This record gives sequence, C-alpha cells and structure tokens, in this order.
Amino acid sequence: DDDPELALFVALEKASGDKDGVEQNLTHELYHVLQKLSAAGTPGAVKFASRLGSEPPLHQLLATTLWEGTANLAADARAARGQGPYVSMWRGRYERNLTPEQIRVSFQLFDSVLVDLDRGKIDWATAYRKGFSGEDPRFYFVGMEMGRALGARRGAAYFEELFARPPTRFFRDYVKLCDSEPSLPRFSADTRRVLERLPASW
Repeated sequence: DDDPELALFVALEKASGDKDGVEQNLTHELYHVLQKLSAAGTPGAVKFASRLGSEPPLHQLLATTLWEGTANLAADARAARGQGPYVSMWRGRYERNLTPEQIRVSFQLFDSVLVDLDRGKIDWATAYRKGFSGEDPRFYFVGMEMGRALGARRGAAYFEELFARPPTRFFRDYVKLCDSEPSLPRFSADTRRVLERLPASW
C-alpha cells in the first residue's frame, strides 16, 4: 500500500488451481490499482498513501476501511462464477458477513476499535488484527456497506473522486446519509464525535 507503483500481488498458491477464485482475487486487487491511479493526480493523496504506515492509527483505520471496503464492493464474490474451493471460500465470506445481524455486529466492533484507538487503549497492529485479518475481516464489509449505500444514493460518479479525497470525507458522507436514511447501519455517538474532530483535509 505504501508503494506508488501500479502493481498488484496475488497469492496463487492459495487457489488450489481454482481459476475462478483467482479471477475473483484479481478483480479485488486490480481495483486497488485503480484506486491508486485515480488518486495519482492529487499530491496530498499520493503522499498520504506513500507514508500510510507512519500516519496516526485512526487515519490508517479510516483509509484501510475505505480502500478494502470499496474493493470488496467492486469485486462482490456473490456474483462470481464457478464452484471451486477458492471461489467458494470468497463467496462464503461475503454470505456470512453481509447478513443484517452480522453487519450490525461489525459496525459495533468498528465503533469499539475506533474509540479504543482514539483513547490509546490499543495500537494499530491490534486494530488491524481485529478488523482486517483472519477468515472474516469484518471491516472490509463495514466499508463495503458504506460504499454501497453512498453509491446507491449518489451514483457511480461518486467514486470518480473518492480516492483523491481524504478518507474522513467518506465517513462524514456516510454519517450524513444515515441522518436521512435511518434504516442504514449507524455508527455510535462516540464514533461520530471522533470523526467530527478529525481533519477533513490531507
């Protein structure tokens, strides 16, 4: 993520020869390349991404949720073809994590991780482990739900400038949308206060 080169990495050895699963994984990773490309003309975005590892943990949390969540949205495995082991793993991950109950639980987990980071109770490595690693990386689906809702309201054009804007703007857009659409999963009042305090600029 801290390399401006427009390249990607795919762990082919995990695919067990399942080409549909490789295609699914490639779609997700290629979207990350497009995210970088769309931000390449914005010096602040390029600088932010190049030093993400040294950014404050809250900024790392918001950026990673945005980048992984929107890549998850672009590469929705529920629409993937094939029944091989690798593509089935991806599809099962989506099906488990996108039930209304699991989305609610994942948003609650995000609230707790964000607040703990803000209060210095955990470090970025712990936050990453809780939200972005393992069989069910919950925050991929928090970001996916946010992107889905904003895209449905604002249209595809919303994504044309999304990655050239600070990640805080994405989160503030979603909070504002929740105020007009109460059926959406919501962040806690504590999370909202932290988001309001963070700068909306690079």
